[in-house]
Amino acid sequence: MFFLKFTIVGGWILLLLGTLWMPQQAVPWVSGMSLPLVGAGFFLGPRGAFGIGFLSALVCVGLAAAGQIAVGWIAGPLTLFCLLPFLLWRKAGQLQETARGSQERLQSLEERLRHIQKEFKDRQITLRSQEEAISGISDLYGLSKQFLATLEEDQALRITEEALIKALPRVSEQVRSDVLQKIRSQVEQGEVSIESLISSLPAGNGGMESWERGGIVIGQLALGLKRVSLYRQVQESAIHDGLTGLLVRRYFRERLEEEVARASRRGTHLAFLMVDLDHFKQVNDTYGHLVGDLVLREVARRVQASVREVDLVGRYGGEEFGVVLPEAGRVLGIQIADRIREVVGRTPISAYDERVEITVSIGVALYPGDASSADLLVEQADEAMYEAKARGRNRTVPKGGGKTAE
Repeated sequence: MFFLKFTIVGGWILLLLGTLWMPQQAVPWVSGMSLPLVGAGFFLGPRGAFGIGFLSALVCVGLAAAGQIAVGWIAGPLTLFCLLPFLLWRKAGQLQETARGSQERLQSLEERLRHIQKEFKDRQITLRSQEEAISGISDLYGLSKQFLATLEEDQALRITEEALIKALPRVSEQVRSDVLQKIRSQVEQGEVSIESLISSLPAGNGGMESWERGGIVIGQLALGLKRVSLYRQVQESAIHDGLTGLLVRRYFRERLEEEVARASRRGTHLAFLMVDLDHFKQVNDTYGHLVGDLVLREVARRVQASVREVDLVGRYGGEEFGVVLPEAGRVLGIQIADRIREVVGRTPISAYDERVEITVSIGVALYPGDASSADLLVEQADEAMYEAKARGRNRTVPKGGGKTAE
């Protein structure tokens, strides 16, 4: 490019010097100026071309002044006439190039604008997700605080119901009630887990607005309900005998004292039964302790099935059971004791491959007729039970005389 420019400018200078040196031969020289002018139009740009054209016009004026009027006035316009189309064509090309550059810049700006708009939408979505996450964390924190504040089953189920209303907004109240009932059953059976809770939900993800968030809520509910269920199991194990399922001795005595105090306040009667298995040591020695445990469990079940719903049954000793009969006098106490003996001894107990026949001896004591306190009541019933043993077993003996059943 530099060589071309140098050649054009150099050629024009030589032509100019030739014209000035031999003005009488100006025609070929001036005609020759058209070539560098055209080249200037292509390679030197508009400013260079017009500069050379201006100097060429001055040369033409000089030629005219030197006596070459026709040559000067004809050569100058002719040269410009030849140069002008090339200059216009070049200008049009420059304008087109400028237009293409502007179009490319416009497309680049549009692409950048679309990128900015997409980035803005993505940030909006991210912001909404962060807001939802913060809201979800706040809800879970509140849910955790509520569960930590209680160990009561009813309260925990109420919290669960409120959480399910939020987690299952599109299901009916009846469906939520059914779900809650299934959860209650799981708590009672100690079978609470995330899988069990999810299986309790209606089909289609339970109508959750957000399954991911709903899954986190279900997980939190499972943890809270599991805690309540474990507490319930601990309570159950603390007050119920592991083998028979009856009340343990400590808790049974507490309930007995409560019933005696209530009978004292109301001026009502209370009967206490001491039930003891006959020849139970012989059962253990003959069949083994595994069979003996099954016999104890079955006798406990039969005793529990023979009493009223308001009555209390507890395992008082190894093979001894206590029964509290609120608001029961001597006659009713003896009747219930005889029913227990009959149910227990009616059919043999199947234990593994053995069939064990078992009977019980029962002592009956009354408050306030036979004793003035819970301790004395147990003592009097115990004495009556040993008397039943002495009389041949498999019988009911009330303390202080009265009907004795065999």
